[in-house]
Amino acid sequence: MATPASRSRLVSLGIVAAILMSILGIRMWFLQSVKLELNEDIVLSVRTRTIRLLPERGRIFDAKGRIVADNKRILTATIDRQVIKKDSNRAELFARLSGPLQMTVEALERRYDDKRYGLLEALPLK
Repeated sequence: MATPASRSRLVSLGIVAAILMSILGIRMWFLQSVKLELNEDIVLSVRTRTIRLLPERGRIFDAKGRIVADNKRILTATIDRQVIKKDSNRAELFARLSGPLQMTVEALERRYDDKRYGLLEALPLK
């Protein structure tokens, strides 16, 4: 049979556990309801996005040390997809860029609709 001292210890331990659980419950309620807008802003600002990066290529040599394939520098014009998200902005920008890039507006539109380029990547125009 339990002694009065052990019974009082068990009761006090139960009271402490109940108090700690209620404190935890109150804190969870506070974070989910009272600070809801602040926490939503924090979550939206911490989102991550994945951007595929193409690997850099180097020279390829044969067994005798001769260059089989070399690097070539080219100029590439790219644009952020967020800038040309609206149809009106895209049409205006493609009309302005078609001359310097020596491409038709239709060719730029086809490049924009091409599924080879990810939606989070910069769109290569030429």
